[in-house]
Amino acid sequence: TETPAAQAPMAPAAFYLSGSANPASPRPGIFYANTSALPTRRTYQCEALALHEAIPGHHLQGAIQGERNDLPDFRRLQEDRRYFEAPCRFPFYTGYIEGWG
Repeated sequence: TETPAAQAPMAPAAFYLSGSANPASPRPGIFYANTSALPTRRTYQCEALALHEAIPGHHLQGAIQGERNDLPDFRRLQEDRRYFEAPCRFPFYTGYIEGWG
């Protein structure tokens, strides 16, 4: 799917949005490709990102994890959109927040 035009200037070249695990309102996973400024993109990056995000990639990983009922929810459910707020990722951005990075 093409990245929405309003998001395209700030969006990465490609990304994957996990599907919904809620049986009441199922939503499939979506692979977004940013087609804005195509002449400036390197073609080898497009192929590499598609493989990284789709199949075999995060999409396949999430599909297999979602089917595994032997895993706890925190391992079965893949969406991690607020990863920068998690304490385990604290060192990821500490230098920038504290002004020394």
